[in-house]
Amino acid sequence: MDIHQSLNWKQIVIAVVALYAFGKGFTPIQVFVLTHPVVGLLILAGLIGSWFLYRQARRSRLQT
Repeated sequence: MDIHQSLNWKQIVIAVVALYAFGKGFTPIQVFVLTHPVVGLLILAGLIGSWFLYRQARRSRLQT
């Protein structure tokens, strides 16, 4: 079995990015976000959304 047949080019890119990120001291979450852009965007949207909800809740609590 040839090594080129067993490895997908995407897997190679992900492995290289993961190794590079590990060398730079990135966290596994950041590596996952880099290698899975759609998942990263969803996580980012969720974080931004929860942050806005948190700010709104704090503001309404301060006004009462």
